[in-house]
Amino acid sequence: ALYLVTLAPGLYTEDAGDFQTAALTLGIPHPSGYPGYVMLANLWSRVAGHSAFAVNVFSALAGAVAVVLLFQVARELKVRILPALAGALALAVSLTWWRQSIVAEVYSLNGVAVMGMLWLAIRWYNTKRLVFLYSLAFVYGLALTNHYMLQALAPAVAVFSIACAPSEFKRFRTWGGIIAYFILGLLPYLFLPLRSRMHPKLNWLDTENFSHLGYVLKYNAPTSLKTSLDTLHYLATVAGGFVAELGALVFLAGLVGLGWLLWNERRLGWFVVAYVLLGTIGVACVITQGAPVTAFVAWFLNILYVPVYALWCVLAAYTLHNIREWLRVVFGSTWLGT
Repeated sequence: ALYLVTLAPGLYTEDAGDFQTAALTLGIPHPSGYPGYVMLANLWSRVAGHSAFAVNVFSALAGAVAVVLLFQVARELKVRILPALAGALALAVSLTWWRQSIVAEVYSLNGVAVMGMLWLAIRWYNTKRLVFLYSLAFVYGLALTNHYMLQALAPAVAVFSIACAPSEFKRFRTWGGIIAYFILGLLPYLFLPLRSRMHPKLNWLDTENFSHLGYVLKYNAPTSLKTSLDTLHYLATVAGGFVAELGALVFLAGLVGLGWLLWNERRLGWFVVAYVLLGTIGVACVITQGAPVTAFVAWFLNILYVPVYALWCVLAAYTLHNIREWLRVVFGSTWLGT
């Protein structure tokens, strides 16, 4: 309801108009083409109405779903209901997340993918059931068809998945299942050449030409990594970004929660550390490539950090949960039972 009340009423600036047009015409927007987003938003527009407003509503819906999934991630960490709700609310009302959930953009759907991946990763950690590992591979592939920068998380996801049950990865069947489900998740990229052959009204890239399709895929996989003193400036703003987005209390609570998680669940804690570093410092290095500091790039990076802000809210909820448990032990309070 919060997002619907503040929703953009129609066409909007920046990339929103491009995504609205692509969704409504089943076109191909700017690189990387975002086939996952385009197809889902188009399907939604067929149900909710063929209008720019309906595409904005799709972002609001995705934003709300991501917040619910954040709650579920916290619950999977054994966080009780009230602390989990507090963590979800912290993300829901954070500035950049709110802004991206009321216009036609890919980032709220990106949040759905990231929270889904986190839930599946923790379920795999807790249960060691292959269905969650294979589902994680599929959702990760699908997530990359929505936004390419999630590839930065690949090392953390891969190492953590193996570390959870090393014996499973000695089997060829396990590797075969992971690869098969991951490729299955990537299949929406076939939309680009197939749809391009139909000459849609919006077609940023002639992906019917497979050399151009190669350019799109190369765009999705940066192969160089350049740094400079300017890169350090971007990295120095990361902590400030957490405070600006979530507030000092949530930032500190998340920091304490990370320490608590490392103490209680070391393997899971180090996965979170890697996730945070790759999702911020890794993304900044890939995007900036040592280029001079600009306000636009700093603003863009802050949007790309949103998946890490979401995880930080989970860590803040974990802190609240542990404080509550400590109070129960010390004071024997029964009114803290929820």
